[in-house]
Amino acid sequence: MPRYHARDYRDIDGGPLFDPNCHTRVQMIRYKAVGMPDFGIPVAIGPLVDA
Repeated sequence: MPRYHARDYRDIDGGPLFDPNCHTRVQMIRYKAVGMPDFGIPVAIGPLVDA
């Protein structure tokens, strides 16, 4: 499963690479019939969901 970094808010002070509240997340990525990835909606912080 791919990993990415995200935060639950838009505005930050300073540069985005130095934001200490940016956390690693993991989300299932599915593929469309034509072979393109369908990233869906980013998963928010909270309980795990079934894939």
